[in-house]
Amino acid sequence: MGEQITGADIQSCHHRLSLDFRRQNYIVRTEAFEEAWDTAAPEQRALMLPFFVSPDPDSLRRWVVSIMLGGAVTMDVLKRIAKSKAVPHYSRMTKFELEDALLALGVKI
Repeated sequence: MGEQITGADIQSCHHRLSLDFRRQNYIVRTEAFEEAWDTAAPEQRALMLPFFVSPDPDSLRRWVVSIMLGGAVTMDVLKRIAKSKAVPHYSRMTKFELEDALLALGVKI
């Protein structure tokens, strides 16, 4: 027979979705999102619309960063900028983490 789904399983799944929507809400309320939305082409805006139905805050953050940065910035450039802006632990960050940290500082690349 099939697996038994418990109430705890449902609560856990619901809690995760709730947290994802909260994270996504935070992203949408930022100035970076507003600027990205204003500068995005209609095709780029269409890519963002599925996020209104099902939460995916990480992909939404990548969308904002790709619009803001144009997607052409290399990891080396990001590290140099982060170093000059004294971003803590920049050498251990992924590209998306560096982009987020620089956007949080208001750095336009």
